[in-house]
Amino acid sequence: MRRLPIFIVADVSESMINHLADVENGIGELISQLNMDPYALETTCLSLIVFAGKSKIIFPLTEVYKVNNSFSLPLGGGTSLGNALSCLMKEIDNNVQKNSPTSKGDWKPIVFLFTDGMPTDNYRSQVQFWKKNYSNKAHLVAISLGEQLDCSILGQLTDDIYLLKTMTASSFKEFFKWVTNSIKTNSVSVSANETNKIYLEEVSDDGPLKRINLKKDVVVKNVQDEFMYIMGKCSQRKKRFLLKYVKNKEGNQYQEVGIYQIPNEELYDELTEDVSIGQTFDTESIESYSDLSCPHCGNQTLFNLCSCGRIFCSDGESYELTCPWCGKTSDYSPADNLIIGSSLG
Repeated sequence: MRRLPIFIVADVSESMINHLADVENGIGELISQLNMDPYALETTCLSLIVFAGKSKIIFPLTEVYKVNNSFSLPLGGGTSLGNALSCLMKEIDNNVQKNSPTSKGDWKPIVFLFTDGMPTDNYRSQVQFWKKNYSNKAHLVAISLGEQLDCSILGQLTDDIYLLKTMTASSFKEFFKWVTNSIKTNSVSVSANETNKIYLEEVSDDGPLKRINLKKDVVVKNVQDEFMYIMGKCSQRKKRFLLKYVKNKEGNQYQEVGIYQIPNEELYDELTEDVSIGQTFDTESIESYSDLSCPHCGNQTLFNLCSCGRIFCSDGESYELTCPWCGKTSDYSPADNLIIGSSLG
């Protein structure tokens, strides 16, 4: 039987740390809903690819009734769009059944690619390769999560561009409902042996999702440095934490947003293109960090700077400390000038 291949390509970069649970819930609900739809059960197969600095296949192209719904999304550093496209194209080559002299292959795959930030890699060559070799083989739908991305980048891949206006739990729920309904509609279409025309559910003007017309909509932005992320490590439990900051309205300082545990440190390293120290910045550019505490042990002093270039937490009272990154023991005082280990997204 001819299958309808669906690829979900999801951004799991550091800027998504607040929203991983929403994406997990949305994909989980998508799988549950497709399993209750007779047309989707008969025709649809699903693959989930995640990307940050590198890409990872959470599950390959699988009949929807066989998909294991108990998965968790990792986090990674960077937003390598080119790497994601490369991974996607290999999956299409390896798992989408082609026409043969004796049988018809799968229906034209549909790809839902969503990201919330500017690419951090040299993505242009992979975009060109996609346009030349795959744009006729698969139908790609690109979604910008929030307004941090220049949508003209997505316009290099496809004419089907959407913007999720706000990144809230309810918005993500509506977004995945839209994806689910679009897949269901196409499942009905291929079940009726119709042509390869792709059907996407209409979006309302007052809904969270907006279709982007690059000829009319102003979508060119350069907000790559609006958010800043700093990686630290707990001195007691030796586990990492991620500090998130947003630039203030004046654009001269960063305000704290929150501090988070890394969901899976091994997968974080696997998905991060460069796990070296990173950029340098002046702590005077941070408006305040006094209200944050280590999510692992509760220490409120987070900016002990080691000569290895990493930061770690302490109780703020002890001065002879051992860096959990490199193991060096020395006298430390909270850093008050340069901190190394930040990234922008």
